[in-house]
Amino acid sequence: MLRVLLAVIVFSLSFTGQAAELTLEQLRAKQAKLKVFDSLTLDFVQTKIKPGNKKRTLTRNGKAVLKKPDRFVWKLETPTRDYNLYDGKDFYTYSPDDKSAVKFSITGTQSYQLRQIVDLVMNFEALLKRYDLEKAEQNGDDIKVTLKPKVVGDVASIDLGFSEKSSHIVYLKMTMVDKLILSHDFSNPVFTNVPDSAFDIPAGVKVTSMK
Repeated sequence: MLRVLLAVIVFSLSFTGQAAELTLEQLRAKQAKLKVFDSLTLDFVQTKIKPGNKKRTLTRNGKAVLKKPDRFVWKLETPTRDYNLYDGKDFYTYSPDDKSAVKFSITGTQSYQLRQIVDLVMNFEALLKRYDLEKAEQNGDDIKVTLKPKVVGDVASIDLGFSEKSSHIVYLKMTMVDKLILSHDFSNPVFTNVPDSAFDIPAGVKVTSMK
């Protein structure tokens, strides 16, 4: 009897925590049920792995403040404070310690990679319009998705983890064509509305224009 009981327990445990694959239609159905939000604030850990014979890894902590359709403040807090900001019109690199900022066109190369990250985090429900689904699976509330861009560019693939319960991206990994890997682990989501003034360069900051 004890052997039978143990066998049942082992058999049950073997199925615990197994991920179920999702079809494209199932993933679309889950996207349609996501929480609709206008603003999102997240803490993150950013890891950049540069390719080469000796891979170099750089880890930084930060906070992202995002507001639809496309405004954002991307704050890298360690080891130095480096902020990137888009106010709906112009893109800025901003040093709060030096009280200086440089203004760029939002369509320039300076903001390109960051704009892709912000778009992925803010517009998860629209991803399948721009990316082909390679794989999707679900384990409890956690959904893992692998995507490839429909149009060939500098991004080779995207892996992301999504919490169905809290309706936000938990992690995002972008693998570039040149083998560079840029990943973000997100936590502490807050969906409280953020005023437009939060995306303005503070008064007293010296701004140099590169437009």
